[in-house]
Amino acid sequence: HLKGQGLGRVFNSNVGYRCFPHRPTLIRKPDVSVVRAGRFPNDEPPDGWYTLAPDLAVEVHSPTDRVEEVEERVADYRAAGVRAVWLISTRWRTGLVR
Repeated sequence: HLKGQGLGRVFNSNVGYRCFPHRPTLIRKPDVSVVRAGRFPNDEPPDGWYTLAPDLAVEVHSPTDRVEEVEERVADYRAAGVRAVWLISTRWRTGLVR
């Protein structure tokens, strides 16, 4: 829908972001991410790691994830300027917007 309407692009967990000023070598791969249209040069995603923060990062919290790890990921995304972070719990079948 986003791409068809020219609103942006949706990416899966194969895409990594290297956009964390407080941890410059950190690469995060959200389960799903969205980048609004017009943020990439020529509206084309670059090869390699993306150096801009996604507009939305979605993390699926699996039963093996520790709460501290999830909170660290959320803090990293927020520090990088991610506008919205969704946490989805498969165990509790809930979602949380941060």
